Amino acid sequence: MRIISLLTILFLMPKLNAQQKNYRIHTVAFYNFENFFDTINDPNTNDDEWTPKGAQHWTSSKYQIKLQNLSRVLSEIGSAENIESPTFIGGCEIENRNVLEDLIKQPKMVRADYGIIHFDSPDKRGIDVALLYRKKHFKPTSYVNVPLYVYKKETKIKENSKVESDEKTDDILQTSTKNHRVYTRDQLLVTGFLDGEEINIIVNHWPSRSGGEKKSSPFREAAGALNLKIIDLH
Repeated sequence: MRIISLLTILFLMPKLNAQQKNYRIHTVAFYNFENFFDTINDPNTNDDEWTPKGAQHWTSSKYQIKLQNLSRVLSEIGSAENIESPTFIGGCEIENRNVLEDLIKQPKMVRADYGIIHFDSPDKRGIDVALLYRKKHFKPTSYVNVPLYVYKKETKIKENSKVESDEKTDDILQTSTKNHRVYTRDQLLVTGFLDGEEINIIVNHWPSRSGGEKKSSPFREAAGALNLKIIDLH
């Protein structure tokens, strides 16, 4: 009887330990929303191209199609491993909070009940980073946009020197005429509790290779350094 009892305990112990450890799979995504503009002309940003009279002829019907396509793609990220919609969606090239409000109201997104964390950045095109999170899983406790300060040095190109070709991108870096600051996106830091455990999330959209990879490399190096500084502090 004693042997039987001992074997029973040994077989039960792994089961009891397994019951104490509860794991949940969460899908974490980052997505470039690629010029996610509304149709309204913002006088404070260079968004004229993305208006009904602009170069893209950006109409309400085109905007609605964009919303439908984005909601379908975002809701299906990670579905092969996890049938739940992503718990977190970090995004870039987002014009404002209003477009995100329109997005989370789409039929394919509304069931996930997403919250929004967004700040307007100094980017002259008006494109920002943001975080969507599922309210049932994540409870934010603080969030802040950390500015990235980078400056363009005035350099003269020697005659007959090789000029780098630009990266094909809409993300054209714009510089202040007063202090030569390059206007680019802030880095978004979010702190909160995921199913009761505290975590930190950073959403980035580093400067592009606009103007050539060599000339623009210091801007991305500065973005990486800021990213590391935020990580070290948290």
